[in-house]
Amino acid sequence: MKFREFINQLRSWRLLSLVAIILALTLVHQSGVIQHSPFHQILDIVPYLPIILGAIWFGLPGGIACAVLTSLCYTTHLYFHEGGSFLGANLHRTLNILMFPIIGVVTGYLSQKQLEAMARYQKIAAELERSYAQLREKTEELFRNEEHLQRAARLSALGELTTGLAHEIGNPLGGIKGVAEILADGLGPGEPKHRFARLLLKEVKQLDAVVSRFLDFARPTEETLSTADVKEAMQLVASLCTQALKQGQISIDLKVEDDLPPVAASLHQLQQVFLNLLLNAIQATPPGGVIILRAHRQDDVVECVVKDNGRGIPPENLPRLFDPFFTTRPGGTGLGLAISHRIIEGCRGRISVESSPGQGAAFTVTLPIRKTAGVQKESVGR
Repeated sequence: MKFREFINQLRSWRLLSLVAIILALTLVHQSGVIQHSPFHQILDIVPYLPIILGAIWFGLPGGIACAVLTSLCYTTHLYFHEGGSFLGANLHRTLNILMFPIIGVVTGYLSQKQLEAMARYQKIAAELERSYAQLREKTEELFRNEEHLQRAARLSALGELTTGLAHEIGNPLGGIKGVAEILADGLGPGEPKHRFARLLLKEVKQLDAVVSRFLDFARPTEETLSTADVKEAMQLVASLCTQALKQGQISIDLKVEDDLPPVAASLHQLQQVFLNLLLNAIQATPPGGVIILRAHRQDDVVECVVKDNGRGIPPENLPRLFDPFFTTRPGGTGLGLAISHRIIEGCRGRISVESSPGQGAAFTVTLPIRKTAGVQKESVGR
């Protein structure tokens, strides 16, 4: 039951209670049952009760209304049962009739002021509560912005360091790769050193791939005027992961809202983000699990969700999840989510995660809808 409904019902019960008390007193007076009893004097005091209650419950209007009704009932009693005599032995009752309105007005006025003060205090309390909620929201937003700034500063410093190291490593690595290829080509498959030459070439290629990923992370995301189809990107990524899903005995549930508008992003970068999120979900999902891919419009943005039912992410790891080089997977570089975060922010979007241990993880990517006229849509064949 809502508070307002409760108050309305309470007022109704109070009103009925006042009417019942006044009617009961009137009937007792008119019946004359206790007219010659010692309790008859109590009836000269009891009528003040509904007047005071009416003033307390309903303010000045309640006090005046109850006083008028009580005075009328008391007057009819004197007229019909006391011979119409208002003086002499009935003087104290006549004075009571005159006091009823005074008590009703005074008590009602004081109660009205108290009710108005309570209403003002409730209004002030509601305004303070709204202000507190707004202040808390602004404070949380400030902390989020500060966290983003700190992460951006760390990314910038690490980007500069990574770029320098990648270039310094990349140049001699290219020479080693060339020498390894020459050695591998100059040795026949049957020679003992051929296997070692091939192993050397494989390791060099792996190092070259790691350096390339470092450069991708360090390279600033360029602004793009192209548009991307979220449904196309999700379907392509799902088809690319068909073999991995089959090997892990994992099914995928893909649902994209019809007539989804294009987003302001590069299709290649969007595929890179979804592919990274989907591969992470596959690695976290046990056999027989389901990975959910969703995309729908929310006002001026498109909201995309990649959700698994795997082991989940520990709460202490959530704040560091998008930091570069942070990983809990053996052999991981810790750059996948950092690069994805950087790509989405470069598209003026947001990426967030919700997870609990044993309940899986849900990554939400929010991208702005492209509204610029004349922009060419980017396709796979571009």
